[in-house]
Amino acid sequence: MLSVLTGAEVVLSCELSRPKAEVKWYKGGVEVKRNENCRMEMDGRRRRLTIRQVTEEDGGIYLCDAIDDSAKFEVTVSGES
Repeated sequence: MLSVLTGAEVVLSCELSRPKAEVKWYKGGVEVKRNENCRMEMDGRRRRLTIRQVTEEDGGIYLCDAIDDSAKFEVTVSGES
């Protein structure tokens, strides 16, 4: 589990067995779309999902899915204390 404060940047990273594997990122079963706050990167076998400014709505279960490979992340977001 990864715990972050609102407004922080979070990077989810996984390494796959196949360097050219295409992946899709999901949050709560819904595909994550690239936008100005959310970036997806590929570096050899490593895949990264970066959320630049996390909000409480960004908390949840994320899945990096490459059909025969997958990685699961649980992100919790809390307000600043």
